Amino acid sequence: VDLGNIWDRSFEFDYLSSPFELDGRQPVRLDWVAREPWNSKVRFQLRVAKTQEDLAGAPWLGEHGEGSTYERTGIPLTLPEGEWLQYRAILDTENGGYSPILETVEIALRD
Repeated sequence: VDLGNIWDRSFEFDYLSSPFELDGRQPVRLDWVAREPWNSKVRFQLRVAKTQEDLAGAPWLGEHGEGSTYERTGIPLTLPEGEWLQYRAILDTENGGYSPILETVEIALRD
C-alpha cells in the first residue's frame, strides 16, 4: 500500500470551499471546530478576489500573509478588498494513521 495523498504522497489533504460572494461585506474573523487526534492538525488559508473567476489566480493567505496558514481558531482577519472569498482547510494527518475531523467553519463578516 502506498500511503498518502494521491498527488504528492504527503500526509496532507485539502478541502476547498465553494466561492462565497461577499456583497460588500468584509471578513473579520475565522473560527472553526475540529477534532485533532494525536498529532493531526487543521490549518486554513483564504483567498479574495474582485470576481469569482479571479479567485483561481489569487494567492492563498494566512496569518502572516501569502503562503502562511491560520493555525488557531478565532484569529482576526486582515484581507485585501474583494467581492469573492474562498477558504482552504488543510487536514494534516501527520503520518497517515490519524485524521483530523473538521466539524464547522465560520467566517464572521462586517458590513
